[in-house]
Amino acid sequence: MGRHKGYDRTEVLEKAMHLFWRKGFEGAHLQELVAVTGLNRFSLYKEFGGKEGLYEAAVEHYLLGLQHLGAILNREPLGLQNVLDEVQLVIETEFPYGCFMTNALTQQEVLDAKIRRRVQNHIAQTEALILRNFEAAQGRGEIPADRDLAGLAKFVVTFDIGIVTYATTRPTPQEKRQIWESFRDLLTRSLSAEPRGEALPPASEAG
Repeated sequence: MGRHKGYDRTEVLEKAMHLFWRKGFEGAHLQELVAVTGLNRFSLYKEFGGKEGLYEAAVEHYLLGLQHLGAILNREPLGLQNVLDEVQLVIETEFPYGCFMTNALTQQEVLDAKIRRRVQNHIAQTEALILRNFEAAQGRGEIPADRDLAGLAKFVVTFDIGIVTYATTRPTPQEKRQIWESFRDLLTRSLSAEPRGEALPPASEAG
């Protein structure tokens, strides 16, 4: 019979995630992780294989906490309202240290490629879900056929990442409301049946 663990793995990951989130992979020293999680070094290495393994598990724990956003984008019937509701929830959610995923991508020189791929895959999956919702709305005739839905899906993902980073400035409820209304108006205008303005010239022709 195996020896009973004297710690809760989810609780350990929650504490480690917040330290990594706040200080980054390199900034969170092993001794700090031991102190914050309550694990001794032997248990940390046995459970996670070391600091990088703990960071990888913390990333997965963070992504697990974002499942409610994916649930909104998977909600039937698929459509524009799902995208608007997802973005509104991102704006209203507290992200005290910015985007943990983006923070991970900026530490490419010290993190294993597996961790970077995991974060990149999550972003790509979110983008694909947003695109599916746009395509469903277009299939019902709610979005004109000439709209660049793939480009708009990338825009929404970029906005999500940007607003999570902006959250570190601690915007007020009124400021969050202004951001939400501006995003909603911009997106709905982009998807409306109104004639589009003259396209910008290709980059090679600009200037």
